[in-house]
Amino acid sequence: MARLVLSLLVLGAQALATVTGPSHNDAESQFKRGFDLFRLEAYPQALAFFEKAIDKNPRYAEAYFQSGWCYSRLGRYQEAVNAYSKAIALQPDYFEAHNSLCWTYGKLSRWTEAVSTCSEALAMRPSLEAFNNLGRALASWDSGPKRLKSLAGPSPFGLISPRPSTTWAKPMPVWTATRSP
Repeated sequence: MARLVLSLLVLGAQALATVTGPSHNDAESQFKRGFDLFRLEAYPQALAFFEKAIDKNPRYAEAYFQSGWCYSRLGRYQEAVNAYSKAIALQPDYFEAHNSLCWTYGKLSRWTEAVSTCSEALAMRPSLEAFNNLGRALASWDSGPKRLKSLAGPSPFGLISPRPSTTWAKPMPVWTATRSP
């Protein structure tokens, strides 16, 4: 039943895209159509619209990023790496692309690249998600515990602890707002 509803939503979105005609044929409108389909989890159809957006504007970093997400959801990890890499080449400070690329390298067991990319993401924006991706990459890397010892020290999340456990970071301190008298 849920599959039928999803199919009807996808068909409706495709019909709407067809009806809107040539006046909505720019890269941004193609991207929006793709994003609507992406939210419906219609990844192959969304990917087609992201690719149309890229054809219209080859410098559209966000379209490459969303293409990477579609490829990842479809299990096409090398194509996701290519899409995320292109987004980063176009917009070097694109945190989300760096973080997603780190995760995707992990799916491909490319630990050296995963650690490097996660470190770049963390340098841009201390994020628990990026830190977790880095931890997964280090834990899975053959020399992970040794590498972790070499990285031990202050981080935005507390001290990195090379103990053999799944949690390598102390919890972040909880900051509370205080009123001035």
